[in-house]
Amino acid sequence: MRFTVVSYNVLADSYIKVDRYPNTAPEHLDRTWRRPQVLGRVNQLNADVICLQEVEPEAFANFEAHLQKHGYEGHFAQKQGGRPDGSATFVREKLFTVRTGFALNFQDSRGDEPVSGHLALIVVLECEIGLLGVVNTHLRWDPPGTPRDAQWGYAQAEEIVRHQNVVGTSCEAWVLCGDFNARPDSDVTRLLLGSGFQDAYARVQDGWTCNPNGETKRIDFLLHTSGLQAEPLLLPEITGETPLPSADEPSDHLPIAATFETMSSSTDTEE
Repeated sequence: MRFTVVSYNVLADSYIKVDRYPNTAPEHLDRTWRRPQVLGRVNQLNADVICLQEVEPEAFANFEAHLQKHGYEGHFAQKQGGRPDGSATFVREKLFTVRTGFALNFQDSRGDEPVSGHLALIVVLECEIGLLGVVNTHLRWDPPGTPRDAQWGYAQAEEIVRHQNVVGTSCEAWVLCGDFNARPDSDVTRLLLGSGFQDAYARVQDGWTCNPNGETKRIDFLLHTSGLQAEPLLLPEITGETPLPSADEPSDHLPIAATFETMSSSTDTEE
């Protein structure tokens, strides 16, 4: 079985501050321009599973109204604590039947601090291979140099792994994706890779997905378990000065995508 997955932080309108995007033309930050452009970018990728982060409820309604007409079923979970956005996952109905979909609201309070409000949206899909689990998340950012035990993102990643181990025994394979707010050499990424996940973009050199403050970074990931092989979509080249959002890319993140193939139906050639 072959299927494609896209992960895309679409940039919530609530988080846009003009001074954060000095290289972006003001009209490319306007929601009336951006929203149809983001939808067009998603259409262009034509994925079977679409995982979006920083989705506001009104934006989800727009996505759902359009994508339902093209054979997708949508699920949405909003962050807690009054946050304006959440995660949305759309699946192509001719390939998948949604067995269950739910939000894992992270219980990551520490001391007197309340929970972060962040979450993972989990859907379990029935398909040719049996059950496929898909986790769509947006982990909280930690300042550089934060000790591992004090990192919000690390605690959230641990919770995903614990939950996946509990509910995942009946799944043939898992895909875990989203904006991790962490780099490939981070404690967060090492934890996930050490827990049985593989990085679809591991062999892509300089696969930058964003450039905040003029610095190119890869903080968006598509991970998968060993029952799948991945062929990643090549990314447009960006530098620290590349405008994001722009006329070509309507978010401050690039979408990442991969075609997955089940090991049982793949050839004997190397990945």
